[in-house]
Amino acid sequence: MRDYVVYHRSESWQVPAHKDPHLEVVSRRIPAVGLIGSRVWLLVGSRRPRQYHLFMAFEASKVIRRSAQKYRNGILGQRGKWFDPPIRVDGMPWFQSLRRSAGNFAFGLTEVRDPLVQAGLTTYWR
Repeated sequence: MRDYVVYHRSESWQVPAHKDPHLEVVSRRIPAVGLIGSRVWLLVGSRRPRQYHLFMAFEASKVIRRSAQKYRNGILGQRGKWFDPPIRVDGMPWFQSLRRSAGNFAFGLTEVRDPLVQAGLTTYWR
């Protein structure tokens, strides 16, 4: 199974007051193939210096295109979960590799290809 990470800054992403049963993230870009059926992980950065937390993970089941919004693609899933409380990951041994491969999270939705990072994320999927 493929894994993707999408990053949002807490200043630009409003954390829902309740954990919406509809699992969705937004992104400016999506891959041409391979997203449906993959796991999508939402990583949120907050504070200065930045602290990074996993907020949710789900299996992508649908992509919705929204032409009039800043983030044109909604990625939806039905099977997944919110992490309550969110899981702080910036101290994990695999985090710096994820940060580097995602261009310090500037690339938008990014496929996770490093087996160490995949293994680290997958521990939270169970």
